[in-house]
Amino acid sequence: MVDLVRKYRALDRVRLASFSFRVHEFLRDLKFEGLVSLSRAEIIKTIFMPESFLKEQYLGGKSIQIPVSWGPFPLDSENFIAKCHRLGLKVEYWTINSRQVAKKLQQRGADGIMSDDPASVNINLV
Repeated sequence: MVDLVRKYRALDRVRLASFSFRVHEFLRDLKFEGLVSLSRAEIIKTIFMPESFLKEQYLGGKSIQIPVSWGPFPLDSENFIAKCHRLGLKVEYWTINSRQVAKKLQQRGADGIMSDDPASVNINLV
């Protein structure tokens, strides 16, 4: 995958993501210069650790791809989105198949959504 992204000069158009920390380590070992999302461990840190602590940590990606909640923890608040933005992260939600939810996320500052049915969502996050 890395070779293909490099070959087609798609570093700024393709974001690599994985729940596996080992995959993220592999990308670092390859010195992959493209877009990468946070690993699961980094996402958990971002959710629960204070911003002051996170600013001192190395976060291996430039985006956080998350559902709107994780168990009892909502991840779609304006405060959480703003925290991520202050850390230099784009906030992208999955899997959003409701235009109403997509609009709410857009209004709160989300940078992107992933959907099984983009036509039903049909909003512009630019």
